[in-house]
Amino acid sequence: MELKFKINKYYLLAHALKSNVPPFDEWIELPNKLWNISNDVYWFLFNPSMHDKIFAKLDDTGFDVFFVKLKKDFEKILSVAFKSKEFSRLYKETKEYLNFLEKEWISKQKIIIATTEEILGEKLPDISINVLVTHPKLANGIVLPESNIICWGHKENWRNYSMVYLMHEALHLILDKKLEKKHLTHAIIELISDNELRVRLNGKGKYFKEQGESVGHLFLHKLARATLPFWKKYLKNSNKNIVKFYNELNANPEIQKLI
Repeated sequence: MELKFKINKYYLLAHALKSNVPPFDEWIELPNKLWNISNDVYWFLFNPSMHDKIFAKLDDTGFDVFFVKLKKDFEKILSVAFKSKEFSRLYKETKEYLNFLEKEWISKQKIIIATTEEILGEKLPDISINVLVTHPKLANGIVLPESNIICWGHKENWRNYSMVYLMHEALHLILDKKLEKKHLTHAIIELISDNELRVRLNGKGKYFKEQGESVGHLFLHKLARATLPFWKKYLKNSNKNIVKFYNELNANPEIQKLI
């Protein structure tokens, strides 16, 4: 398995504009400038909650007239955005973060892959995953399964944070195709990556907590904790098989109540 780190400038811009917090204080000047060019385009692209207001105009303006103008204004917005000092800074800081991620991955990928494979009881697939990097101050961590893409950007809350969660996202791309129950699969991924891989990489630590910070999604904590006794037994097994482990949990009546 290989991770390839990239910046897609269109996605980088869109993600920053849609984020609830700015990447830096001066950023706010850019969305204000773009909104003044065309509030219809800005709302359409970066504020889906305003779609009702936009589509309600179509009876008055006509479909073709509205979307021809939308395209022209969109091109103007992109041109202004990409030439702006705010975007230049956003790109520069994101590139620096990409370099950090790349260096971390190159130096640690062997141990990360070997550890994950030992926990899974199987080899990771020979696949290449593109990681679209966004600004680290704007929390981002999603997968696009149809494109084999991870979208990622996050501050390092603790040592090896990004490495742990990049593997978490990669496991979604791999295991979500194999295992049916979404919440159970997600809880197992958290046990594999957020907890066991994190503790092994850092050489210390406890499950569900790191430096006083809760680890994992709160909505999965009850399920993940319920599976913990079975998980500890699984880790001692010399013939691990993550699919078999999933099937055993899925057949457990007590676990079924939490899924």
